[in-house]
Amino acid sequence: MLCSTLARGLAPIALISFAALAFPQYSGLAGAPSVKTQKHNELKIQFRQTSLDSELDSRYVKNLQLLYGLTKDIEISFDNDLDGNSRFGAKYNIVIDEAQKIKFGIGAQDLFDDPELYMGVVKDFDDFEVHAGFIDKSKGQAFIGYRRWFGEDLRLTVDHTTGPSGRSAGRIDYFFDKHWSLDVRVYFPNNDSAPRTQRFGVAYQTFLNKK
Repeated sequence: MLCSTLARGLAPIALISFAALAFPQYSGLAGAPSVKTQKHNELKIQFRQTSLDSELDSRYVKNLQLLYGLTKDIEISFDNDLDGNSRFGAKYNIVIDEAQKIKFGIGAQDLFDDPELYMGVVKDFDDFEVHAGFIDKSKGQAFIGYRRWFGEDLRLTVDHTTGPSGRSAGRIDYFFDKHWSLDVRVYFPNNDSAPRTQRFGVAYQTFLNKK
């Protein structure tokens, strides 16, 4: 059954490979990619500022990101740093064990510059989820992440990516309502010579063509 499920997923995975030439993505955990996709017809617009150093008053890089659930299994995205530099990506996931609530996902980012593939699995529990996977970057990086909801308006995420260019990261999201949210992230590089940095973001999400 598992083999047939994965076989049915080969066509969308081929689409992800084609998307490395044509389409958008990069929704994430705290610092690593998320294996999950946006819901069908869900659009999310995010504005974020990421510091270049550990001080709160250091210089910040601003960027705008759009994520869209093209289908219930496929997500596309566009990201721009407001200096004219853009990146695109796509992501696909499939349920591989419905009873155990396990999904497999594969995606690509930086599609027009230096494409990077990543893949992984996510398992849902009653009030939290665990992600684990691999990123084709810097000769390969593994990642693991944990995400938990506290009520309906607060979410905590922590993750870690391996390797000298990897990092540990923490993220808190606060949801004001079904559309608006605020998130704060802190990054701790594996390389001791690199500074700790932080990111502040605001997001708006809604469903398009919802009946």
